[in-house]
Amino acid sequence: MRFGIKTAPQHTTWAAMLEVWREADDVDVFESAWNFDHFYPIFSDSTGPCLEAWTMLAAMAQATSRIRIGCQVTGMIYRHPAVVATQSSLIVVTKPPTRLMTPLAIMSRLAARSTGVRSRTGAMSHVAMPNKP
Repeated sequence: MRFGIKTAPQHTTWAAMLEVWREADDVDVFESAWNFDHFYPIFSDSTGPCLEAWTMLAAMAQATSRIRIGCQVTGMIYRHPAVVATQSSLIVVTKPPTRLMTPLAIMSRLAARSTGVRSRTGAMSHVAMPNKP
């Protein structure tokens, strides 16, 4: 069995997120740490602060040494795959060995509508493509 943490980078500060991820990195029972890919807070006041997912991952890769990192479900409706690949490559080349895990998703029409992005499909699918260190 493997254990990880998932943090929601909403209504918080960079310092608080950094502290949680560094603590998880120091505890051997945790294998991975995850954030989410939303441009604004969900399930709460949508006008509050929300750290950007891929920028946060790049910074966390530099701030941690062992834990595998990833963004749970990147919305491919508003994230072009080539851009995500480029963002991922920065994390991979600046912090070997590769500890990045990249699950991708096609968002539902409801989620797309809430972000103002037009979707051609109503399906929700998840494809996990973890990179092995």
